[in-house]
Amino acid sequence: MNALPILLVGGAALFVIGGKRGGGDREIADAPAGSGDVVVYTATWCGACQSLKEGLEKAGIPFSEKDVDTDSKAAEFVKSSGGMIPVTTVNGKTFVGGNKLAAIKAALP
Repeated sequence: MNALPILLVGGAALFVIGGKRGGGDREIADAPAGSGDVVVYTATWCGACQSLKEGLEKAGIPFSEKDVDTDSKAAEFVKSSGGMIPVTTVNGKTFVGGNKLAAIKAALP
């Protein structure tokens, strides 16, 4: 998969999947409904993804991963969410960007 690095204000690096540029670090209302499980859409080469996962681990928030390089359905979901990783879903909400730990915590049941 092709990824283009994008540098956002504040120095947070996000990556575009499939060359589509989204609207930046944001929350999207249309996420798959869930039971409160945290799912991080990621790639092994994504530094922002690694940082988010480390933050979740330090906060004691369990999560599962979907690798956009090996899971075509995960890649399609990321594309439909603006094309940038990391993407995190929790309780029917989707958060795009690596600096969403506070918002993810707030969305937990």
